[in-house]
Amino acid sequence: MTETLARLNATYTEHVIEDFQKKRVPVEIPLCLKEDQISYGHDQEISYPLKEVLDVSYRYEPGKIGFLYIHTIQGIRTFQINSDPGAFVEQFHQLDHL
Repeated sequence: MTETLARLNATYTEHVIEDFQKKRVPVEIPLCLKEDQISYGHDQEISYPLKEVLDVSYRYEPGKIGFLYIHTIQGIRTFQINSDPGAFVEQFHQLDHL
């Protein structure tokens, strides 16, 4: 297991069907940047190998909900964020990932 270089709390929306109704449930999870992957989930069970991550970008204003975008070869994954992801993104850009 590789060392975590940066960590960021994020939220994504899970769509569930309950009582015959579709509901959106916010799920808070940690995003972890490691030397070889970005992983998330409570047990870090979902990951993107860095060789498949093209970029990480964000839109954030203090006091508002922001967004972190993970650009992969398969598309863009969006996470909601409540804190400044600048250090996370900067650490990603310092890695030799491609």
